[in-house]
Amino acid sequence: RERDRLASKYGVEPDLPWVGNMAALVPHKDHDTLVAAAFIATRKMPDLRFLIAGDGPLHGSLTEQLTRMGLSSKVRLLGRVDDGLSFLRSLDVLAHSSWGEGMGSVLLEAAMCRIPVAATTAGGIPEVVEDGKTGILVPPRDPEALACAILRLVEDPGLAEALATAACSRVAGF
Repeated sequence: RERDRLASKYGVEPDLPWVGNMAALVPHKDHDTLVAAAFIATRKMPDLRFLIAGDGPLHGSLTEQLTRMGLSSKVRLLGRVDDGLSFLRSLDVLAHSSWGEGMGSVLLEAAMCRIPVAATTAGGIPEVVEDGKTGILVPPRDPEALACAILRLVEDPGLAEALATAACSRVAGF
């Protein structure tokens, strides 16, 4: 029901795959790489929809970038969401594109919600996401690698479920 509510609120098709991000729109969260990855991924899988939850000083420049790249119908900037966990539970994949990160608490929240993760190896992220065991990790600032990781999780639901289940079982350790 929450996915249907979000679909109606933001005008996103509920039956298509949703890739989400939940982070402040600030430089070190590197939404530029996420948008570039969305451009690459949607060329290979046109039905993908990217939902970016969060607000911050880069909102205007990201909006312009999406328009310039022709992604306005495939990538939505949602602003601040009221219930982050409901948002996460509605996703098919969480994509985390930071180039600078302490730990990435949203990764733990995604794990609690059993949402598979494609993330970068920035900062403390590898302490939370173990590549190939609890998610897929890629180098920071590499949109092609991030797009491939996202597509792999969307195209292989068995892998996505196995990684998300393994991640959920590790959350208590944090």
